[in-house]
Amino acid sequence: MRLNLYLKARKNDVSGGVPGKFLHAVIGQDVSDVGSLASTIMYAFYLNETLESDEFCTVPIINMKREDLSSHAELKCLLDSCHFDESSLILVDEIDLSYYDLFGYLKLDLRNGHKLQTRQVTLKEAVVEVFKCRKAHFGESVYLWVENVTLGQV
Repeated sequence: MRLNLYLKARKNDVSGGVPGKFLHAVIGQDVSDVGSLASTIMYAFYLNETLESDEFCTVPIINMKREDLSSHAELKCLLDSCHFDESSLILVDEIDLSYYDLFGYLKLDLRNGHKLQTRQVTLKEAVVEVFKCRKAHFGESVYLWVENVTLGQV
């Protein structure tokens, strides 16, 4: 399956340190649900297929620890029914995003969330796109330098 080939290739790229490229990480909300998992993977795949630039390595980052994945039956069901190779997924505890950020090689795309989690706040300058399904409430932080922000109308 083409999507599995993409996921495996990107995991291999990340394992090799992504030399000479920006890491464009598409990352979902902190507590991954089926929608967040699917949108994170599919949007990263879409960007990989449509961006015509060799300067980016676009990867989906599942915002949960690998050990927690097995406790989410709905996620396991989705992965199994779609024949995803779980070992090709990159979970947040398997990549040091701060390393790429330190050298200016990180671009973050937030899916279904308006801000990074507290433990990831040091990466805020790397945010380049935000997509949030529900409308932001007054006082919610939105990264002012981010040009591509999509907010729901709920």
